[in-house]
Amino acid sequence: MQNWSKLSGAEIEHLGQDGDTGDILIKFTSKSFAAIELSIVIEVRNRPSKPFGRQTITQHLNEAMVRRCANAAIFLSHSREGLAQEIGDWAEGVSGPGYWIATTHPFLIIAIRFLVIQQRLSKLCTFQSGLDVTVIQQQLEQIRTALGRIRTMKKSLTEIGKSVAVIKTEVDALNVEIQSSLKSLEQLLDI
Repeated sequence: MQNWSKLSGAEIEHLGQDGDTGDILIKFTSKSFAAIELSIVIEVRNRPSKPFGRQTITQHLNEAMVRRCANAAIFLSHSREGLAQEIGDWAEGVSGPGYWIATTHPFLIIAIRFLVIQQRLSKLCTFQSGLDVTVIQQQLEQIRTALGRIRTMKKSLTEIGKSVAVIKTEVDALNVEIQSSLKSLEQLLDI
């Protein structure tokens, strides 16, 4: 994120040392690529044994946004196992302080950019009522659809990976059987 923040003009603060909700705070200003004032708090989790669902995530992120004076949030799980099945690799929501996204590490920058677009769109709609948001909403929906397709493909890849592991085990076992039979034959034939 440090390299990305330099390119985007965002400030990053690591806050996790205090043990409170909200581990990282990203601040955008009107001079950053976001061209708006926006603070995104990121709650980082690495607990695959306890997957978090929508209600728990909403509660954590609501507290983090209030605690860190942010108007958007990301619940970032190290892996898919840290998120409940209802969340998958990506979920969106809105609570009192603002928009939030729950996702995994590979989608972090996408989530940040998505929240910036959501916030910017919200501001533009408020100040420029003549703005045609249908094109923008179509693009956002296309992103959501693509993320859903990625989820489906990753699930299929996981299933394929499990099948490959089973096949590899069988191949290894057959190789051992072949080697054993060859050794027995060589001993019988004094080779």
